[in-house]
Amino acid sequence: MRFVVHVLAALGLLLAAAAPSYAACGDNPGDAAAVAATRAQIAQQCPCSSFNSHGAYVKCASGVPGRQRRHALRGMRRGGRELRG
Repeated sequence: MRFVVHVLAALGLLLAAAAPSYAACGDNPGDAAAVAATRAQIAQQCPCSSFNSHGAYVKCASGVPGRQRRHALRGMRRGGRELRG
């Protein structure tokens, strides 16, 4: 019984000491280009001068990445058929 307690205590210490590692922006080689492309899309689709408030601009800008994903998914094929958006 003591052995089991010691093993569980050791495992608990190992798990507590292990820090989770998450991917960060910039970890992948294409991250900088993707950020630059998204910023360019925001500048094109949401020109500052066309909004009366900062909130309206932020709402427009926050929708750009979702529109990019939907556009990219439209071109993907599954089972030989093109997906329709």
